[in-house]
Amino acid sequence: MAARIAARKKKKRSSNRLLVMAMAVFIGVCSFKIVGTQIKISEKEYELKQLEQSIEEQQKMNQELENQLEKGKVDKKEAIGKVAFEQYGYGDPDEYIYIDSQAS
Repeated sequence: MAARIAARKKKKRSSNRLLVMAMAVFIGVCSFKIVGTQIKISEKEYELKQLEQSIEEQQKMNQELENQLEKGKVDKKEAIGKVAFEQYGYGDPDEYIYIDSQAS
């Protein structure tokens, strides 16, 4: 009977050790997965920052180009108006032109 009790205790210890080892392996695998996932998240956050910075730079460049385009439109309109007045005597519809008749 003592032999049976000793065999049962040995069997329990063996199954407990196996369970503890299995849990340790499971925890280890989960830990590696979590660390790997955190590394990927950090990489993606860095990539997102880079993309947001690139977008911001591109938006600034677009704004500068739009400003240049608007300035070009105004400058072109002024140049056309100047030529129309000087060469052809044209003016804006709401513009009054006074000519000094006493000028020599």
